[in-house]
This record gives sequence, structure tokens and C-alpha cells, in this order.
Amino acid sequence: MAYSKNKEEDAEKFDAFEVNGNFSPFSMPFSPANYLTKLWGRKYEKPVLRNSDGHHPKDIGKTYNIFNSEIIDYSSERKFRDSINYHAREGNFEYQFKPIPIWRVFHHALMLGINYLFRKKDNK
Repeated sequence: MAYSKNKEEDAEKFDAFEVNGNFSPFSMPFSPANYLTKLWGRKYEKPVLRNSDGHHPKDIGKTYNIFNSEIIDYSSERKFRDSINYHAREGNFEYQFKPIPIWRVFHHALMLGINYLFRKKDNK
């Protein structure tokens, strides 16, 4: 893992930060990555976008960003993309969050742990 020598300069390279918004309500407050990302968003005055990060088909689309359709330019594909990017950078959006079931959080953590153990065993 590389550490930044100039965090303020590196933060300026990003238009926004992204968090995984699909955790259950029980794990969301305890996610170190999400906590730090939200903290950095406030510190460096960057918007924080959410995503589903679905590892199960039923989880995809449970968390998403909502842009006001009246402020998006639909006149061409390029202008549409540019206006979405602009409003994301400016923080002109809200988000919708529907938590995944707690059992899926534990299942995912268990699978990550098992994968880690087997990978470590293979690397010896």
C-alpha cells in the first residue's frame, strides 16, 4: 500500500469520493472505509457518491444517486454525460439507500475470510 505524501494535493485530483452504500444498517456505521471516505469528503469539500457494490443479484440497485432531471442536459449524449459529471462534482444530487439483509453481510464477510485463508495457504 502506498501512502500519500501530500494528501491535499492528491485530494484535488478527485471530483468526488465514493462509498459502498449497500451495507445493512447494522454494519454501515462500523465500516471504516465508508467512515473515512465521508470524513475526507467533508475535510476536502468533495461530494460523496453512493453505489450498490452488489455481490448478489438482489443487492444491485438498492443504493443509487438521484439527479434532478430538470437540470440535466438531454440534447446530446455528450452533453448528458457532461451534465451528470458536472452535477456529481458539484454535489447536486441526493441518494436512495435500501439496506441489504444482515445475513448477507455476514455471508459476504465469511466468504471473504475463507477466500483469504485459502489464498494465504496457497502462497506458502
